[in-house]
Amino acid sequence: MKFMGFVKFSAFLGAFLLSLFLILDFLFPLNLAGLNKEKSLVLYSSEGEILNMQISSDEIWRFYASSDEIPQRLKQSVVHFEDRYFYYHFGVNPFSIIRAFTHNISQNFTHKNANIARVGASTITMQVARMMNPKERSYKNKFIEIFNAFQLEFHYTKDEILTMYFNLAPYGGNIEGVTSASYFYFGKALSELSNAQIALLAVVPKNPNKNRLDRANLDLNSLKNRLISSLYKAGILSLSEFERASSEKFTPARHPAPNFAPHYAMRAFKNAKNLGVVGRAGASEAVGERMGETASKTAGVAEGVSETATETKRARTTSVRASSVRASSVRASSVRASSVRASSVRASSVRASQSAHLAQNSAIKPANTDNHAVRAGETKHLAQNGAIWQNKAERIAQNDANLINSNLIHSNLNKTYQLTLENFLKSRINDLAKFGVKNGSAILIDNEKMAVVAYAGSHDFGGFLGQNDGIVWAKNVGSTLKPFIYARALEEGLITPRRELIDAPISFKNYSPRNYNLGFMGVISANEALGYSLNIPALKLLLSLGDDGLYELLLRANLAPYSKEHYGLGLGLGGISINLLNLTHLYSVFANSGELKPLELAGAKVGQSAQILSPQSAYIITQMLKNAPRSYLGSVWQNTKNMPALMFKTGTSADGRDLYTIGVTPKFSLGVWFGNFNGEKTSDISGGLSAARVVFDMFSYLSNTGAINAEFARPSGVSEREICADFFVEKECKKMVRDLVIEGVILRDECEFYRPSELFYLLQNGIIDANTTKNGRCKDKIASIAPALSDIDGKIYEVSDNAEINLSASCTAVFGDEIFISVNNGAYEAKKNGENFMLNLSAGEYELSCLDENANFSVAKFRVKNR
Repeated sequence: MKFMGFVKFSAFLGAFLLSLFLILDFLFPLNLAGLNKEKSLVLYSSEGEILNMQISSDEIWRFYASSDEIPQRLKQSVVHFEDRYFYYHFGVNPFSIIRAFTHNISQNFTHKNANIARVGASTITMQVARMMNPKERSYKNKFIEIFNAFQLEFHYTKDEILTMYFNLAPYGGNIEGVTSASYFYFGKALSELSNAQIALLAVVPKNPNKNRLDRANLDLNSLKNRLISSLYKAGILSLSEFERASSEKFTPARHPAPNFAPHYAMRAFKNAKNLGVVGRAGASEAVGERMGETASKTAGVAEGVSETATETKRARTTSVRASSVRASSVRASSVRASSVRASSVRASSVRASQSAHLAQNSAIKPANTDNHAVRAGETKHLAQNGAIWQNKAERIAQNDANLINSNLIHSNLNKTYQLTLENFLKSRINDLAKFGVKNGSAILIDNEKMAVVAYAGSHDFGGFLGQNDGIVWAKNVGSTLKPFIYARALEEGLITPRRELIDAPISFKNYSPRNYNLGFMGVISANEALGYSLNIPALKLLLSLGDDGLYELLLRANLAPYSKEHYGLGLGLGGISINLLNLTHLYSVFANSGELKPLELAGAKVGQSAQILSPQSAYIITQMLKNAPRSYLGSVWQNTKNMPALMFKTGTSADGRDLYTIGVTPKFSLGVWFGNFNGEKTSDISGGLSAARVVFDMFSYLSNTGAINAEFARPSGVSEREICADFFVEKECKKMVRDLVIEGVILRDECEFYRPSELFYLLQNGIIDANTTKNGRCKDKIASIAPALSDIDGKIYEVSDNAEINLSASCTAVFGDEIFISVNNGAYEAKKNGENFMLNLSAGEYELSCLDENANFSVAKFRVKNR
């Protein structure tokens, strides 16, 4: 009877204590904030290698690993070193507490004035509880820690708790978690660690500041060998493993965080945070799901404590305990030597980790079960509600999978391309130093994926002003927009590639453009005019396009923030600020049938879809620039031999401040800029002689690696046929050629296309015959063209008081050797047609009139004022 009474009392006491624990667990649930810390960010290349990392906002390097990613030998070593009875106790080891208490008390009495090493009693579970919610050391907080340890044991399996330990443990300095320690101390993934390295990592958390593996003068080998010997004696290591681990030597060291593509990485990290791709969002919900499993059962304590306790314990050990968040996504990524790889969790295959006992070699062997399989011995109640539990488990697993990858950013940036492009930039900068060039930037776009695959904001991040990002800095773009003028001219029937244009002196109101070399080439094909980047033919075409020209094209691409009048004709020569990113993106239309597609850059989309050119004009421009003359590139031209199908265009802004080359193949678009971030001029250098070499070198590299080999595909609607290439057709064509044309586009041959100065140039140089022109089909329109005055209209000139100014002016008519001028309606005076004459003027308002032999009249008004 006494025995039965003792049994009943024990059962009642056990039920009471369990009920009390369940009530307290319900009233004071685990504070899970410690399991939900912000992780450091990791940026991957498209090849799966690490490009960059960003430390968490609390300045801690923190990466998490799943249980599967933590080597079994590491688990064995830590359990052996920290808590040998981890798999047998329920969170607290009473024998260790008694031993530590008696030892420390006895030491206090016998060594009152000495610094005696204390014996600890904390189990791994208690350490996890303390790391989750750090508190000052006191007896009160120790009891709270013990209670939290019970809660952890109640809600989580042994393997989950051990995984929490590995992800929360301090490893010295600002390194937290074994994954971070493995990377920064050894430059390795956890799976690549040797037994010796595992031993070192196992001992650090015991005293992280003293044992940190980068601490100078720390005898790492002695530290390692003490645990190696113990592991060997315990049968965890074989003799050969013990000998190899003992012979492996170490010196204190720490690997730096990788810093490839820094400008791109900063954008990627910022975009990931802004777009909510990374962070802790949802972690609390996932953990709350887990805690809800127990909470739903403890609600009925008052009605049936025993039944609730039994059911709760049973539920904790069945497959219903699917993958929950272990330490704020304990199942997170591990950092690898060349790649921090994320663990993959499938929502459709939810695992249930199960604790195992130590075998003879102390191996920890967690058993995995499929959540779709019902374990033998499950209760009928759970079987009936299996569908509910399964859906819940899958939802938790999906949250867990999202959190596992929440600190990982997988990019389209190709690390190999990135390093290659940076090397070409650095090499070219060294060559250009004598021209005053100090900075360079480049961007490579995959035209098929429409993604940025290389991004060098500066040729040297640590160099002269190298932290500036030249790719997003809006600059004058020089002649790089001319291909778009020619494309529109093709669509409007103004040109074909071999049709002739005139490069001759021309004046617009307040503007007299000149070519880069200050000369004129006369009659030239459209192919050559674009290839040589001549200014005057481009402006003539732009003027002829009227209200649907370059400005409207840029407007469709959202690249023209101001009015058309703001830019004027200078727009055709680069009188607009566009950054290298948008400029290179714009050029991708030539590889995408004239369509400007949204571009992926560091996790964000740039631009919207817009059809800015026809597929036909885009293709013909590729052929014009692919076959363009390259001799003007000098020695750089040698780099274009044996190149793949490549169209390219160079550009140089005023005073040589910005030097460009943009290259396009069907696969890639590459933009390169050279100049100075401080705005200084370069000297005696152009885009063709500077940036072009990087473009050719990079495309040669890509071609050699097999990344590009295709030709531009000819779209439907483009054909070859005989056309008249004459720049000026009178009665019959003098030059018939076979040329690419856009089907359905009628070639225009308008008499008004040429201006007086051009026609006069043609007549004076014998390019066209005066008699033929006077009697030709355009005679009436040409005869009515007003003479062109030099660029003086609307100008204000200053002179000293009571002084005169000698003003140079000219007037050019189409026909005649002479023109007639008048100042302020005075008598007309004959002057040589097209030649400069001098006007001696004092302060005042003036009106200069010019009359030609056909009575065509022009006038310019200007002012002279005293200073």
